[in-house]
Amino acid sequence: MTSVQIVLALFSGLVVGFSMLKAYRYRLYPTDEQAAFLNRQFGSVRYVYDWALALATTTYQTQGQGITRFQ
Repeated sequence: MTSVQIVLALFSGLVVGFSMLKAYRYRLYPTDEQAAFLNRQFGSVRYVYDWALALATTTYQTQGQGITRFQ
């Protein structure tokens, strides 16, 4: 999908619908306290992601079948 998505529905040669996706970029300037909090949060998220990835990899290697979101 491109950054701009155009949906055209042609009915008798007339354009019925048009939509566009937009993206915005923000820059944060956190204080030292906020930066420390964000670093702790990102570290925790990275730990959980790595743990889940290791679990999925190990399960696939040992059982030959991956895990689903319901397991």
